[in-house]
Amino acid sequence: IPGAWASLIHSPCIFLEKSVSFGIVDAKTGRIESPEDIARAVEPLLSYSSKIVILEPNYGLEHTARRFARAKLKALVKAKELLEGGAMPKGGEKHER
Repeated sequence: IPGAWASLIHSPCIFLEKSVSFGIVDAKTGRIESPEDIARAVEPLLSYSSKIVILEPNYGLEHTARRFARAKLKALVKAKELLEGGAMPKGGEKHER
């Protein structure tokens, strides 16, 4: 679990009645996070929210090159599909871009 979130899950009461938004994709870099890495980072946190979970960039993508922004958004969509489908890959498996 990313360090900043680790402290949040020790107080799960803040998640129980809320929709939670996770800024999981770094909008300030050209590195494209894999859908599998995104899903693995978020999966442990899903059990702490009984409402809607939103995956999004950590900042707006308006200053990110369009090709990187699109790739990052596609990775978020694929991560959502992985999480909803329950087909989480094991660590180290390759993904297609």
